[in-house]
Amino acid sequence: MNENDSKRKNDFIDVAEKLFKENGIMDTTINAIVKELDVAKGLFYYYFKSKDDVIDAICEKYNESFRSTLNKDDSLSFEQEFEQLVESAIVSFQLLWKNLNDSKEDADLTILSYRAIKQAKTTCTTMFVELFEKHRDRISASPNYLGKMIVSSICDLVEQGDNNIDEIKSILRKMIQKKG
Repeated sequence: MNENDSKRKNDFIDVAEKLFKENGIMDTTINAIVKELDVAKGLFYYYFKSKDDVIDAICEKYNESFRSTLNKDDSLSFEQEFEQLVESAIVSFQLLWKNLNDSKEDADLTILSYRAIKQAKTTCTTMFVELFEKHRDRISASPNYLGKMIVSSICDLVEQGDNNIDEIKSILRKMIQKKG
């Protein structure tokens, strides 16, 4: 895809996101998207098969942003890397939730929210699992389960507005410590 195609596709994504946030996904039609861009309907289908494809593209946009805020520095100690990853995950989920909640109160973004959060959790979990696998001798549980538990906890706490980074890091640090 050339630069103009990429820009045009991003225009569709941005307009669809805006209209979804204003009207909800179910109440936003492909016709409304192309009307907002003042283009022929066929151009929409050049870039996307359906409205569902646009939702996936918005989720990918969010996930790219999410990935870019997750810092990973392999030169740090396990504890430092863990705390940095926890802090990055909290900030990343805060940004994601803010983005998803930046809509009209009655706009239904359930499908978009579900998919975006699922992708973000998968991305974040992978990073935790990689860290735990690398330092298997430093943790007390399965890297996979521990990663999933930590990411789900962070996501839920952030969604509920519990964003005390230091407290969350302290609790998680104690949770992963290997006993004896």
